[in-house]
Amino acid sequence: MTSANARHEEYVYLCGTRDYHAMDWYRLTKDMEGAPPTSLVTDSRGGEGFKDLARDTDVVHELIVIDALLFRQQNRIGDLWRNILKLLLMPIQILLLRRFARRHPRALYFPHSMYYLWLAWGAGVEFVGLPQGSDLLVKPWRSRLFRFFSVRALRGAKAVWVDSLAMQDAANRLAGVHAFVIRNGINLDAIRTVLSDESATPSERSLIVSARGITPLYRIEEIIRARNCAARSDAALDFVYPFADRIYRDQCFSLLRPNDKDHGRIERDQMYRLFTKSRLVLSIPTSDSSPKTIYEALYCGAPVAMAYNPFYEDLPSQMRSRIIIVDPDKGDWFDEALERAKRIGSTPPRFKTETWDWFDSKKSIKDVIRIANDA
Repeated sequence: MTSANARHEEYVYLCGTRDYHAMDWYRLTKDMEGAPPTSLVTDSRGGEGFKDLARDTDVVHELIVIDALLFRQQNRIGDLWRNILKLLLMPIQILLLRRFARRHPRALYFPHSMYYLWLAWGAGVEFVGLPQGSDLLVKPWRSRLFRFFSVRALRGAKAVWVDSLAMQDAANRLAGVHAFVIRNGINLDAIRTVLSDESATPSERSLIVSARGITPLYRIEEIIRARNCAARSDAALDFVYPFADRIYRDQCFSLLRPNDKDHGRIERDQMYRLFTKSRLVLSIPTSDSSPKTIYEALYCGAPVAMAYNPFYEDLPSQMRSRIIIVDPDKGDWFDEALERAKRIGSTPPRFKTETWDWFDSKKSIKDVIRIANDA
Protein backbone atom coordinates (compact mmCIF):
# COMPACT_ATOMS: atom_id res chain seq x y z
CA MET A 1 0.00 0.00 0.00
CA THR A 2 1.06 3.57 -0.57
CA SER A 3 1.53 5.95 2.32
CA ALA A 4 -1.64 7.70 1.18
CA ASN A 5 -3.53 4.46 1.47
CA ALA A 6 -2.20 4.02 4.98
CA ARG A 7 -3.96 7.20 6.07
CA HIS A 8 -7.31 5.54 5.46
CA GLU A 9 -8.08 2.70 7.81
CA GLU A 10 -11.42 2.01 6.14
CA TYR A 11 -13.59 2.90 3.17
CA VAL A 12 -17.24 3.80 3.61
CA TYR A 13 -19.83 3.88 0.85
CA LEU A 14 -22.64 6.36 1.38
CA CYS A 15 -25.57 5.18 -0.72
CA GLY A 16 -28.89 3.37 -0.87
CA THR A 17 -28.63 -0.41 -0.68
CA ARG A 18 -31.31 -0.71 -3.38
CA ASP A 19 -29.03 0.99 -5.92
CA TYR A 20 -27.51 -1.56 -8.33
CA HIS A 21 -24.69 0.73 -9.45
CA ALA A 22 -23.68 1.77 -5.95
CA MET A 23 -23.75 -1.80 -4.67
CA ASP A 24 -21.64 -2.94 -7.61
CA TRP A 25 -19.00 -0.33 -6.75
CA TYR A 26 -19.16 -1.18 -3.06
CA ARG A 27 -18.50 -4.87 -3.71
CA LEU A 28 -15.70 -4.11 -6.17
CA THR A 29 -14.01 -1.96 -3.53
CA LYS A 30 -14.63 -4.46 -0.77
CA ASP A 31 -13.12 -7.30 -2.82
CA MET A 32 -10.15 -5.31 -4.11
CA GLU A 33 -6.81 -6.75 -3.06
CA GLY A 34 -5.16 -4.64 -0.37
CA ALA A 35 -8.27 -2.56 0.36
CA PRO A 36 -9.00 -1.69 4.00
CA PRO A 37 -12.29 -2.81 5.59
CA THR A 38 -15.21 -1.45 3.55
CA SER A 39 -18.70 -0.76 4.84
CA LEU A 40 -21.93 1.05 3.95
CA VAL A 41 -23.86 3.92 5.51
CA THR A 42 -27.41 4.26 4.23
CA ASP A 43 -30.80 5.92 4.69
CA SER A 44 -32.57 3.58 2.26
CA ARG A 45 -32.71 -0.23 2.36
CA GLY A 46 -35.52 -0.65 -0.16
CA GLY A 47 -38.94 0.96 -0.28
CA GLU A 48 -41.15 1.81 -3.26
CA GLY A 49 -41.13 -1.81 -4.34
CA PHE A 50 -37.33 -2.03 -4.61
CA LYS A 51 -35.32 -4.96 -3.30
CA ASP A 52 -32.66 -4.45 -0.64
CA LEU A 53 -29.48 -5.66 -2.37
CA ALA A 54 -27.40 -5.89 0.81
CA ARG A 55 -26.20 -9.36 1.80
CA ASP A 56 -25.65 -10.90 5.20
CA THR A 57 -21.90 -10.52 4.70
CA ASP A 58 -22.17 -6.76 4.07
CA VAL A 59 -21.43 -4.33 6.91
CA VAL A 60 -24.29 -1.82 6.84
CA HIS A 61 -24.71 1.15 9.20
CA GLU A 62 -28.07 2.92 9.19
CA LEU A 63 -28.98 6.57 9.45
CA ILE A 64 -32.72 7.27 9.64
CA VAL A 65 -34.08 4.73 7.15
CA ILE A 66 -36.91 6.32 5.19
CA ASP A 67 -38.36 3.21 3.51
CA ALA A 68 -41.50 3.02 5.64
CA LEU A 69 -42.32 6.66 4.84
CA LEU A 70 -42.20 6.21 1.07
CA PHE A 71 -44.96 5.30 -1.36
CA ARG A 72 -45.49 1.59 -2.00
CA GLN A 73 -44.59 2.00 -5.69
CA GLN A 74 -42.42 4.53 -7.50
CA ASN A 75 -44.25 7.29 -9.38
CA ARG A 76 -43.88 11.01 -10.06
CA ILE A 77 -45.75 12.08 -6.92
CA GLY A 78 -43.74 9.58 -4.90
CA ASP A 79 -40.50 10.93 -6.36
CA LEU A 80 -41.47 14.44 -5.29
CA TRP A 81 -42.40 13.25 -1.80
CA ARG A 82 -39.13 11.30 -1.47
CA ASN A 83 -37.13 14.39 -2.41
CA ILE A 84 -39.02 16.58 0.06
CA LEU A 85 -38.60 13.98 2.80
CA LYS A 86 -34.86 13.66 2.19
CA LEU A 87 -34.46 17.43 2.23
CA LEU A 88 -36.40 17.74 5.51
CA LEU A 89 -34.36 14.98 7.14
CA MET A 90 -31.02 16.17 5.77
CA PRO A 91 -29.94 18.14 8.90
CA ILE A 92 -30.63 15.11 11.11
CA GLN A 93 -28.92 12.71 8.73
CA ILE A 94 -25.88 15.00 8.66
CA LEU A 95 -25.72 15.00 12.47
CA LEU A 96 -25.96 11.18 12.51
CA LEU A 97 -23.23 10.93 9.88
CA ARG A 98 -21.01 13.25 11.93
CA ARG A 99 -21.55 11.01 14.95
CA PHE A 100 -20.60 7.99 12.85
CA ALA A 101 -17.52 9.82 11.53
CA ARG A 102 -16.28 10.54 15.05
CA ARG A 103 -16.18 6.78 15.64
CA HIS A 104 -14.43 6.25 12.30
CA PRO A 105 -11.92 9.12 12.16
CA ARG A 106 -9.66 7.69 9.44
CA ALA A 107 -12.29 6.66 6.92
CA LEU A 108 -12.55 7.75 3.30
CA TYR A 109 -16.15 8.11 2.10
CA PHE A 110 -17.56 7.31 -1.33
CA PRO A 111 -20.99 9.01 -1.62
CA HIS A 112 -22.78 7.60 -4.66
CA SER A 113 -25.26 10.10 -6.23
CA MET A 114 -25.55 13.79 -5.47
CA TYR A 115 -27.76 13.68 -2.37
CA TYR A 116 -25.14 11.59 -0.60
CA LEU A 117 -22.48 14.08 -1.69
CA TRP A 118 -24.58 16.71 0.11
CA LEU A 119 -24.57 14.61 3.28
CA ALA A 120 -20.81 14.01 3.12
CA TRP A 121 -20.14 17.71 2.54
CA GLY A 122 -22.49 18.72 5.37
CA ALA A 123 -20.88 16.24 7.77
CA GLY A 124 -17.39 17.50 6.92
CA VAL A 125 -15.97 14.07 6.13
CA GLU A 126 -13.23 13.34 3.60
CA PHE A 127 -14.94 12.05 0.48
CA VAL A 128 -14.63 11.20 -3.19
CA GLY A 129 -17.73 12.26 -5.10
CA LEU A 130 -19.48 9.89 -7.50
CA PRO A 131 -22.44 11.82 -9.01
CA GLN A 132 -24.81 10.13 -11.43
CA GLY A 133 -25.55 11.37 -14.93
CA SER A 134 -28.70 13.38 -14.23
CA ASP A 135 -27.04 14.88 -11.12
CA LEU A 136 -24.90 16.98 -13.46
CA LEU A 137 -26.64 16.90 -16.83
CA VAL A 138 -30.25 17.63 -15.81
CA LYS A 139 -31.16 18.41 -12.19
CA PRO A 140 -28.85 21.41 -11.43
CA TRP A 141 -30.19 23.23 -14.47
CA ARG A 142 -33.80 22.75 -13.39
CA SER A 143 -33.60 23.48 -9.65
CA ARG A 144 -31.78 26.35 -7.95
CA LEU A 145 -31.86 24.49 -4.63
CA PHE A 146 -30.30 21.37 -6.17
CA ARG A 147 -27.70 23.57 -7.84
CA PHE A 148 -26.91 25.41 -4.57
CA PHE A 149 -26.10 22.26 -2.58
CA SER A 150 -24.43 20.50 -5.51
CA VAL A 151 -21.93 23.29 -6.20
CA ARG A 152 -20.80 23.25 -2.58
CA ALA A 153 -20.64 19.47 -2.37
CA LEU A 154 -18.61 19.18 -5.57
CA ARG A 155 -16.16 21.83 -4.36
CA GLY A 156 -15.89 20.11 -0.99
CA ALA A 157 -14.93 16.73 -2.44
CA LYS A 158 -11.38 15.43 -2.24
CA ALA A 159 -11.89 14.35 -5.85
CA VAL A 160 -14.82 13.88 -8.22
CA TRP A 161 -15.07 11.19 -10.84
CA VAL A 162 -17.61 10.89 -13.65
CA ASP A 163 -18.12 8.42 -16.47
CA SER A 164 -18.32 10.68 -19.51
CA LEU A 165 -16.87 13.83 -21.04
CA ALA A 166 -20.34 15.38 -20.98
CA MET A 167 -20.44 14.99 -17.18
CA GLN A 168 -16.91 16.31 -16.87
CA ASP A 169 -17.88 19.43 -18.81
CA ALA A 170 -21.04 19.86 -16.70
CA ALA A 171 -19.06 19.63 -13.44
CA ASN A 172 -16.70 22.31 -14.69
CA ARG A 173 -19.52 24.61 -15.83
CA LEU A 174 -21.51 24.04 -12.65
CA ALA A 175 -18.84 24.30 -9.97
CA GLY A 176 -15.51 24.98 -11.65
CA VAL A 177 -14.41 21.49 -10.62
CA HIS A 178 -12.17 19.25 -12.71
CA ALA A 179 -13.76 15.82 -12.59
CA PHE A 180 -11.80 12.72 -13.55
CA VAL A 181 -13.36 10.59 -16.28
CA ILE A 182 -13.33 6.90 -15.36
CA ARG A 183 -15.52 4.46 -17.22
CA ASN A 184 -18.53 3.02 -15.43
CA GLY A 185 -17.05 -0.44 -15.06
CA ILE A 186 -18.70 -3.71 -15.97
CA ASN A 187 -18.25 -7.10 -14.35
CA LEU A 188 -16.71 -8.77 -17.38
CA ASP A 189 -16.16 -12.04 -15.50
CA ALA A 190 -19.95 -12.34 -15.05
CA ILE A 191 -20.54 -11.68 -18.75
CA ARG A 192 -17.92 -14.22 -19.80
CA THR A 193 -19.53 -16.80 -17.51
CA VAL A 194 -22.92 -16.26 -19.17
CA LEU A 195 -21.38 -16.33 -22.65
CA SER A 196 -19.73 -19.65 -21.87
CA ASP A 197 -23.15 -21.06 -20.91
CA GLU A 198 -25.21 -19.33 -23.60
CA SER A 199 -23.84 -19.85 -27.10
CA ALA A 200 -26.69 -18.50 -29.23
CA THR A 201 -25.97 -18.33 -32.95
CA PRO A 202 -27.06 -15.23 -34.92
CA SER A 203 -30.07 -17.13 -36.24
CA GLU A 204 -31.17 -17.96 -32.69
CA ARG A 205 -31.24 -14.31 -31.62
CA SER A 206 -34.89 -13.24 -31.69
CA LEU A 207 -35.57 -10.81 -28.83
CA ILE A 208 -35.94 -7.04 -29.01
CA VAL A 209 -35.12 -5.71 -25.56
CA SER A 210 -35.46 -2.41 -23.73
CA ALA A 211 -33.43 -2.43 -20.52
CA ARG A 212 -33.66 1.19 -19.31
CA GLY A 213 -35.87 2.72 -16.62
CA ILE A 214 -39.58 3.13 -17.28
CA THR A 215 -39.78 6.91 -16.98
CA PRO A 216 -40.38 9.68 -19.57
CA LEU A 217 -36.62 10.32 -19.72
CA TYR A 218 -36.10 6.99 -21.46
CA ARG A 219 -38.92 7.49 -23.98
CA ILE A 220 -40.42 4.04 -23.48
CA GLU A 221 -43.79 5.16 -24.82
CA GLU A 222 -42.07 6.34 -28.02
CA ILE A 223 -40.43 2.92 -28.40
CA ILE A 224 -43.75 1.11 -28.11
CA ARG A 225 -45.58 3.48 -30.44
CA ALA A 226 -42.77 3.24 -33.02
CA ARG A 227 -43.06 -0.56 -32.95
CA ASN A 228 -46.86 -0.42 -33.20
CA CYS A 229 -46.63 1.77 -36.30
CA ALA A 230 -43.75 -0.14 -37.90
CA ALA A 231 -44.00 -2.46 -40.88
CA ARG A 232 -42.89 -5.18 -38.46
CA SER A 233 -45.56 -4.30 -35.91
CA ASP A 234 -45.77 -7.97 -34.93
CA ALA A 235 -42.24 -7.84 -33.52
CA ALA A 236 -42.40 -8.59 -29.79
CA LEU A 237 -40.76 -6.35 -27.19
CA ASP A 238 -39.17 -7.51 -23.93
CA PHE A 239 -38.84 -5.00 -21.08
CA VAL A 240 -36.27 -5.15 -18.29
CA TYR A 241 -35.90 -2.12 -16.02
CA PRO A 242 -34.15 -1.21 -12.76
CA PHE A 243 -36.91 1.24 -11.77
CA ALA A 244 -40.26 2.49 -13.03
CA ASP A 245 -42.71 5.33 -12.55
CA ARG A 246 -45.86 3.27 -11.93
CA ILE A 247 -48.24 5.75 -13.59
CA TYR A 248 -46.01 6.13 -16.65
CA ARG A 249 -45.43 2.37 -16.82
CA ASP A 250 -49.18 1.70 -16.78
CA GLN A 251 -49.66 4.32 -19.47
CA CYS A 252 -46.96 2.78 -21.65
CA PHE A 253 -47.86 -0.84 -21.10
CA SER A 254 -51.50 -0.21 -22.05
CA LEU A 255 -50.08 -0.01 -25.59
CA LEU A 256 -48.39 -3.43 -25.51
CA ARG A 257 -49.26 -6.37 -27.74
CA PRO A 258 -50.12 -9.84 -26.35
CA ASN A 259 -46.69 -11.29 -27.21
CA ASP A 260 -44.75 -8.52 -25.43
CA LYS A 261 -43.13 -9.41 -22.09
CA ASP A 262 -42.65 -7.42 -18.89
CA HIS A 263 -39.70 -8.97 -17.01
CA GLY A 264 -39.48 -6.16 -14.46
CA ARG A 265 -36.35 -5.82 -12.33
CA ILE A 266 -34.21 -8.93 -12.66
CA GLU A 267 -30.76 -10.04 -11.55
CA ARG A 268 -27.91 -8.90 -13.73
CA ASP A 269 -26.95 -12.37 -14.94
CA GLN A 270 -30.57 -12.90 -16.04
CA MET A 271 -30.37 -9.68 -18.04
CA TYR A 272 -27.15 -10.88 -19.65
CA ARG A 273 -28.89 -14.09 -20.70
CA LEU A 274 -31.62 -12.05 -22.37
CA PHE A 275 -28.96 -10.01 -24.18
CA THR A 276 -27.32 -13.18 -25.51
CA LYS A 277 -30.67 -14.00 -27.15
CA SER A 278 -31.34 -10.49 -28.46
CA ARG A 279 -31.26 -9.42 -32.08
CA LEU A 280 -31.60 -5.79 -30.96
CA VAL A 281 -31.39 -3.77 -27.73
CA LEU A 282 -33.05 -0.32 -27.65
CA SER A 283 -31.95 2.83 -25.77
CA ILE A 284 -33.26 6.28 -26.83
CA PRO A 285 -33.30 8.53 -23.72
CA THR A 286 -33.51 12.31 -24.06
CA SER A 287 -30.38 12.64 -21.91
CA ASP A 288 -27.65 10.12 -21.14
CA SER A 289 -24.15 9.91 -19.73
CA SER A 290 -22.29 6.65 -20.31
CA PRO A 291 -24.82 3.84 -19.75
CA LYS A 292 -23.51 0.46 -18.65
CA THR A 293 -26.54 -1.27 -20.16
CA ILE A 294 -25.48 -0.43 -23.70
CA TYR A 295 -21.97 -1.77 -23.16
CA GLU A 296 -23.24 -4.88 -21.41
CA ALA A 297 -25.53 -5.60 -24.37
CA LEU A 298 -22.66 -5.15 -26.83
CA TYR A 299 -20.37 -7.45 -24.86
CA CYS A 300 -23.16 -10.03 -24.88
CA GLY A 301 -23.19 -9.84 -28.68
CA ALA A 302 -26.39 -7.85 -29.22
CA PRO A 303 -26.54 -4.91 -31.67
CA VAL A 304 -27.79 -1.72 -29.99
CA ALA A 305 -30.02 1.02 -31.41
CA MET A 306 -29.52 4.32 -29.56
CA ALA A 307 -30.23 8.01 -29.93
CA TYR A 308 -27.02 9.89 -30.64
CA ASN A 309 -24.96 10.93 -27.64
CA PRO A 310 -21.39 12.34 -27.59
CA PHE A 311 -20.10 9.35 -25.60
CA TYR A 312 -20.52 7.32 -28.81
CA GLU A 313 -17.48 9.06 -30.28
CA ASP A 314 -15.26 7.89 -27.42
CA LEU A 315 -16.02 4.18 -27.86
CA PRO A 316 -13.64 1.70 -29.47
CA SER A 317 -14.38 1.32 -33.20
CA GLN A 318 -15.32 -2.34 -32.70
CA MET A 319 -18.15 -1.28 -30.40
CA ARG A 320 -19.28 1.62 -32.59
CA SER A 321 -19.59 -0.77 -35.53
CA ARG A 322 -22.34 -2.65 -33.69
CA ILE A 323 -24.31 0.45 -32.66
CA ILE A 324 -27.15 1.82 -34.77
CA ILE A 325 -27.74 5.56 -34.34
CA VAL A 326 -31.44 6.36 -34.77
CA ASP A 327 -33.52 9.53 -34.78
CA PRO A 328 -36.57 8.88 -32.56
CA ASP A 329 -38.38 11.75 -34.30
CA LYS A 330 -38.13 9.94 -37.62
CA GLY A 331 -41.21 7.83 -38.33
CA ASP A 332 -39.49 4.71 -39.64
CA TRP A 333 -36.58 4.51 -37.19
CA PHE A 334 -37.76 1.21 -35.70
CA ASP A 335 -37.90 -0.56 -39.08
CA GLU A 336 -34.54 0.89 -40.04
CA ALA A 337 -32.97 -0.29 -36.77
CA LEU A 338 -34.31 -3.83 -37.24
CA GLU A 339 -32.99 -4.02 -40.78
CA ARG A 340 -29.53 -2.78 -39.82
CA ALA A 341 -29.46 -5.04 -36.76
CA LYS A 342 -30.11 -8.02 -39.02
CA ARG A 343 -26.98 -7.21 -41.04
CA ILE A 344 -24.84 -6.43 -37.98
CA GLY A 345 -26.01 -9.49 -36.06
CA SER A 346 -25.27 -11.87 -38.92
CA THR A 347 -21.76 -12.17 -37.51
CA PRO A 348 -20.85 -12.37 -33.81
CA PRO A 349 -18.51 -9.71 -32.38
CA ARG A 350 -14.83 -10.47 -32.14
CA PHE A 351 -13.62 -7.84 -29.73
CA LYS A 352 -9.93 -7.32 -29.17
CA THR A 353 -8.47 -7.60 -25.70
CA GLU A 354 -8.21 -3.80 -25.54
CA THR A 355 -11.94 -3.51 -26.26
CA TRP A 356 -12.78 -5.90 -23.45
CA ASP A 357 -10.48 -4.01 -21.08
CA TRP A 358 -12.12 -0.68 -21.96
CA PHE A 359 -14.91 -1.16 -19.33
CA ASP A 360 -13.32 -3.62 -16.92
CA SER A 361 -14.80 -2.74 -13.52
CA LYS A 362 -11.75 -4.02 -11.65
CA LYS A 363 -9.55 -1.54 -13.50
CA SER A 364 -12.07 1.27 -12.99
CA ILE A 365 -12.23 0.93 -9.22
CA LYS A 366 -8.43 0.80 -8.99
CA ASP A 367 -8.30 4.08 -10.91
CA VAL A 368 -10.84 5.65 -8.53
CA ILE A 369 -8.82 4.59 -5.47
CA ARG A 370 -5.58 5.80 -7.02
CA ILE A 371 -7.07 9.23 -7.78
CA ALA A 372 -8.51 9.44 -4.26
CA ASN A 373 -5.15 8.69 -2.68
CA ASP A 374 -3.22 11.04 -4.96
CA ALA A 375 -5.59 13.99 -4.54
